[in-house]
Amino acid sequence: MESDYLKNVPLFSNLRRRQIEVIQTCCRNITASVNDIILYQEDHSYDMYIILSGRVKVSLISEDSREIVLDILNEGDFFGELSLFDKKPRSATVTAISDAKIIVLQRDAFMKIIKENADIMFNILSVLARRLRRADERIETLAFLDVSGRVAKMLIDLARDKGKRLSDDS
Repeated sequence: MESDYLKNVPLFSNLRRRQIEVIQTCCRNITASVNDIILYQEDHSYDMYIILSGRVKVSLISEDSREIVLDILNEGDFFGELSLFDKKPRSATVTAISDAKIIVLQRDAFMKIIKENADIMFNILSVLARRLRRADERIETLAFLDVSGRVAKMLIDLARDKGKRLSDDS
């Protein structure tokens, strides 16, 4: 794994080269194919994962196999941080929706690195705050909008987040 590549991961973008090299020492690479389950909800594992390439979905799956997709994560995103911090079982299932290359940061080594590098913790907190705000927006939408309003909001959000502006001559 190239240490220069980790510099392009937003979580580590503010770190010095030596700090990134230290992080690299506690990483291992995994690959996932489409539909591979990377983590199961309720698993007792505590490492954090960072997507180097590909996409994954984070979802909740009910006992009768119904699924709610909480998020789609892409290159540079991370997951597994909740269990990393609180050592509780996984809160969601994570499944590859494309071929993916992922690095796994082992909990004990990563916690030591975080204690020595406050920039990483601030980056993680920033992402967690963004995710919490997005969850609050979803709860508000479910609580206050009817079905057509929820669909309209979802389409607007998708256009804003994933859409591309086209020129007038398209």
